[in-house]
Amino acid sequence: MLAIITAIEDAYEREFISEIYTKYYKVMYAKAYSLTRSEFEAEEIVQEAFIKFIEHIDLLMSFDENKIQVYIMVTTKNIAIKHWRRNKKRAESDDFVSEESFSGWLSDKMALPEDLYIRKEELAELAETINKLSEKDRILLESKYILMLSDKEIAEELNIAPSSVRSCLTRARRKAYAILKGESEDV
Repeated sequence: MLAIITAIEDAYEREFISEIYTKYYKVMYAKAYSLTRSEFEAEEIVQEAFIKFIEHIDLLMSFDENKIQVYIMVTTKNIAIKHWRRNKKRAESDDFVSEESFSGWLSDKMALPEDLYIRKEELAELAETINKLSEKDRILLESKYILMLSDKEIAEELNIAPSSVRSCLTRARRKAYAILKGESEDV
């Protein structure tokens, strides 16, 4: 069972949400999985849905059984669609390097000596490229990929909206990529 359910203070509300979880978890998971084809995302969607249910527990408790079923399935479907759109947008905008492949590229500890030399040269070129970026873009990339700060922490550091961090990172990566390809020296 989800830890968030056990954190509900009111015993009646906790019992109500526990019953919803027991009764609808499998069908919610199946719906989420059918839309995402990812076990991890399906589980994440179900958890996000339960957070919504807890936030709107008074409304949910006022519904009859049929309305509860509809509310649960519509909420699950909408959250799954939101995840799908977010992933699609991320895939379209990350044409330079995805965060996962970038961090994996930096942390390969099983490389051959020749690979280490090549990586050292690539890192030197990358450092030179980053130094050609504007201060804001340089701070963005260093904060995300070297300091491993969260988007919220980066937003606070640069005094920008947390929702803007992803698009700013995408632009900074594109600028860095353009410099690496020799397309642009002025950024």
